[in-house]
Amino acid sequence: MIKMKFFLLAPLAILTLFSSSCERKEQSSMHKRSSNEVSIRLEAEPDRLNPLLSTISYARQVFDPLHVYLMSYDPTTLVLVPQLLKETPKIELIKSGVFEGGTKYSFEIREEAVWDDGKPVTAADYEATLKLVFNPFLPTLGYRTFLENIQSFDIDKMNPKKFTIILNDTYFAGLEALTNVVPVLPKHIFDADKSLDTVSLLKLISDPSPENQLKNYPFIKDFADYYLGEFFSRNPEGVNGAGPYKLASWQSGQEILLEKKQSWWGDKLATDNSAFQAFPDKLLFKIIPDPVSALAALKNEEIDVMQNIAPEDFLALKLDSTTKAHFSFYTPSSLSSYYISLNTRLPILSDKKVRRAFAHAIDVDELIENVFIGFGTRCATPLHPSSAEYNTDLKPITFSIEKAKKLLAEAGWSDTDKDGILDKKLGDKKTALRVKYLANASKESSMTLAQLIKSNARKAGIDVVIDAKDANTLLDKLRSREFEMISAGRSITPQWSPSQNWRTDADNRSGFGNEKTDEWIDAMEREPNQSKRWKISKKLQAEIYDEQPEIMLFCPQERLVIHKRFEAVSTAAWPGFHPVAFKLVKD
Repeated sequence: MIKMKFFLLAPLAILTLFSSSCERKEQSSMHKRSSNEVSIRLEAEPDRLNPLLSTISYARQVFDPLHVYLMSYDPTTLVLVPQLLKETPKIELIKSGVFEGGTKYSFEIREEAVWDDGKPVTAADYEATLKLVFNPFLPTLGYRTFLENIQSFDIDKMNPKKFTIILNDTYFAGLEALTNVVPVLPKHIFDADKSLDTVSLLKLISDPSPENQLKNYPFIKDFADYYLGEFFSRNPEGVNGAGPYKLASWQSGQEILLEKKQSWWGDKLATDNSAFQAFPDKLLFKIIPDPVSALAALKNEEIDVMQNIAPEDFLALKLDSTTKAHFSFYTPSSLSSYYISLNTRLPILSDKKVRRAFAHAIDVDELIENVFIGFGTRCATPLHPSSAEYNTDLKPITFSIEKAKKLLAEAGWSDTDKDGILDKKLGDKKTALRVKYLANASKESSMTLAQLIKSNARKAGIDVVIDAKDANTLLDKLRSREFEMISAGRSITPQWSPSQNWRTDADNRSGFGNEKTDEWIDAMEREPNQSKRWKISKKLQAEIYDEQPEIMLFCPQERLVIHKRFEAVSTAAWPGFHPVAFKLVKD
């Protein structure tokens, strides 16, 4: 099964992007390992294995096999298919009554679906999961933006697996929001004393004020503190869901082991539905931040899967006869993008001319050709260039030190003390154009990019100070907005729903936006007509492009290696592979 990180992109028709360059498999009985255990390299350790609370993308690789969603994306076609649900929900527009203008979704959970203790998965589990999402004392704002249009949640009195949800409008991504944003979690585990039974989901949604909700439900903050504890993030009993795998062990800094459940309820459905395929007996995630150590482990066949390999290393591996005998190589088009986020809330970066000057001072073409060996496509907006929704009128910003200098001069920056660094009076203080750039210390490509930016920016009179941090620290800084300039990446999903990243009251890291752009986002997400929605989308893309809160770099081509012990295919969805569907090759 695949859970899309619910952030960006457009029509499913363009998502057959895979341009896999898999080497022909050579039969070999000389592999060092023969067990039905897939060993996967993780670049960083997860913060926690809780799908509602984790903020690190690497954690998603680990916790996804523990859970199931109402619907999931087929890893090959990238089409949304029923998983927990018996069938795709019936969708009806409401033409009269209290909810006139809204949309009604009718759901039924599969009869076979049960938790590990045999208790049935019911609509009450999903409702309670949503109560977690809307608990104002939990850090789940990023999910709330997709689900805040819920106006009604009704469970069938005769069948606890049937329920209906009404959204207050015609949210274009309503089906995906309701079925694929969060998995269904076991209410009888996280709410054993049934305290959430007294909480109204609709009251939580309609009034997100922590103060008011504390008055309504005095225990709600204590409940949030309880749920934030280690039990629901690291303990097997607290993190396991209705998915095919369970957490067996977690050795901090070393590895995380998932084991296939015996007699998992979904096994009997796997023949007819790829969402239930779960072939490996174990999934072993080895935490190896250092790429040199990871490559050594790969060559020694200690790991079976490694993605995001440095381009030069990927090409070298393909030329190595020993490695080719044991591994297959894939380069699927990746639904992700690299960008540099600028904190527009800071006075020194509040002027869009300064931000565009930074964009002109970055030689992205050199980066793609010399650092990524051509494994990338330039982009100008948050969408993938292959999307029909992508605004083709917007061209990637060209490298030009002269244009950077001109923009900075127009913004009032000059070198008054002749030290080579521009300065300007901000408020009552003379300020040098000096910006701290946070880069990933463990990734050579990130550090190379940082040095390229520093070198070229200095030619324009900008002093870039490189601050190298580990991946987890970078994510923490980005999430808490404690940065000036930071390199980052983002997954791109089938439909661009910009509210999470670009609304001013959401998980907006750069500080972009205003009342006008919020109105555009709301209008776009409520517009059922595709052409009209794309028209608004392209206007929003143009505004982001004009403001440059993020300097869009490129969409990478994945560099992925998978051991020939397994039958596997690559996918355009991050991280480029689907380990639960790996089949052990039998001699």
